[in-house]
Amino acid sequence: MITRATAPVLHRHLIVLMLALMAIAHSGMAQSAPTALPPQAKAVPPAPPAKAPPPRTPFPIVAVPELANLGFIQPRSTVKTEFVLHNTLDKPVRVIKAEPSCTCTTLDLVGKTIPARGSITVPVEMKVSAATGLKSAGVGIVFEGIAGAVAISMQGEVSYPIRGTSVDSAGNIVPFIDAHSDPSRTKGTIMVASIDKKPFLVKSVQGAQPVYVGFEPGSEAPRVKYELAYDFSAVPCESMPPYLIIETDRSDSRLIDMRVRHECTRITTKAHFGEYRANAGIVAPGGSADFDVLMKKMGSARVTAVTSLDPRVTAALVGQTADGDGTLAHVRVTCRPDAKGLVFFHIDFTVLANGQEVKDKFLVYLVAE
Repeated sequence: MITRATAPVLHRHLIVLMLALMAIAHSGMAQSAPTALPPQAKAVPPAPPAKAPPPRTPFPIVAVPELANLGFIQPRSTVKTEFVLHNTLDKPVRVIKAEPSCTCTTLDLVGKTIPARGSITVPVEMKVSAATGLKSAGVGIVFEGIAGAVAISMQGEVSYPIRGTSVDSAGNIVPFIDAHSDPSRTKGTIMVASIDKKPFLVKSVQGAQPVYVGFEPGSEAPRVKYELAYDFSAVPCESMPPYLIIETDRSDSRLIDMRVRHECTRITTKAHFGEYRANAGIVAPGGSADFDVLMKKMGSARVTAVTSLDPRVTAALVGQTADGDGTLAHVRVTCRPDAKGLVFFHIDFTVLANGQEVKDKFLVYLVAE
């Protein structure tokens, strides 16, 4: 029972209770208040796109064609072709330099003027030796008052009417045996075919009877194409042939060769020979054959002697003529009367340069019959 005496005490207790409830309510509201988020980082604007390089200004002199494909080229011949130089400027332009990549290429161009918005024809000649295989040459042409140069190029394959080919590791048909990128190709097959589609027979391969694939000589008529097997897999490295020599019954292709590219057949020389071998052809026992050997970058040096390193053949220097910065050595080889079959041998070239003699070996092959 609440009396007048206890009322003040009760009133105080009610006030304390209300204050406590208000504190609890305020605490709950504080706990449920959302947490303040950190300010967001400023967005980085995307980088502007890279500026494209300015378009390349085309050279004002245009060569047509830039590359002339000469096709098959007969050994020991001079092939001719033409290029046209077009001047796109509104003023005439004069040629001040025309530099061939080799002395085998000749042209008469220095000092010639191409009229404004006009053109001139440029005849070019390329002389090739008896060495077969891929051949290329180029000329760099410089013009007065114009920075840069125009390049014209020629390419072809020096080949007799009969040529040998194989398939390299990339699947391309090439006029050599590619056992360098794939050593397993020391054994395989080659194709020997006539370019002019005239039938023929293969008489020997590397001085031995040919191994035909899918052809029976004597029982079948001559063909225009043969597949032949070869095998160097058991040959020691020092005896690996650098060339595969093929003899046919065609008078215009009695001897042809294919380079054997292999780690063991690298050819290194001190002299700058234009080619690495000479095909002396068919030579009768006791008979002779002449051929030329181009030696580049000779300057004032001269060949003083040539000597055969094979007792079956003698060699002699019968003359030499300047060929640009090189020398064309005229060589004669003579077979002994008892020489027979394929003769693959070296000739020692003796060169006198700056008062000192230097000797270097050069490969020659022939068939004595």
